Amino acid sequence: MCRFPVAMVFALAVLYTPHTSPQSSRVVLLNWHGNWVETDSETLWRNRYANEDYGYAVVLGHGVIGHGTHSPSPNHGFMVPLPEVHTESYVSGKRARVIWVDASYDVLEYEQPNVAMSDHYVHSAVLGGRHAVETTSLTPSPDGSLIGDSIVVRRCGIVYTVSMQTSPENRLADKRQFDEIVRGFRFLKIPARECVSSR
Repeated sequence: MCRFPVAMVFALAVLYTPHTSPQSSRVVLLNWHGNWVETDSETLWRNRYANEDYGYAVVLGHGVIGHGTHSPSPNHGFMVPLPEVHTESYVSGKRARVIWVDASYDVLEYEQPNVAMSDHYVHSAVLGGRHAVETTSLTPSPDGSLIGDSIVVRRCGIVYTVSMQTSPENRLADKRQFDEIVRGFRFLKIPARECVSSR
């Protein structure tokens, strides 16, 4: 009879730690491929999220898990739930407190927001070393008001957005995590055939 050495059993236990999905009671086995893993419902990112198609990456803080779409769905970015930034459990997009990062082609020809908008506060910001626009807005909701912060920059026909939605009482704590993700944002080279302008 063949026996596994103790070290091998320990390594397998670490690599295949069972996690339960909230949508079902079945166990999901996680096998990280460097910085990412696919569960039965989404793609999880740790340490660093990278998107070569849209030319950007985000260095994630210690233990922070980014939640993205599951293949074959398009990969535009990821979400980080607040305050549970370390969770590997499935994250719904309907959360009241969340950070999300997105890159999409500019089909609507994005323009800088009008500073005169009464429900938005607009000022200059920096994202990935480029000039950006940051907006802050207050939105009423059935459960109380929500505050939204977004930093947006346009490059090569792509709009890059880092956004946060939270409650007024949690804004200061959540903004620290938001700022950490903004600091971790990096631009990568876009495939030459997809970038005809350096804007």
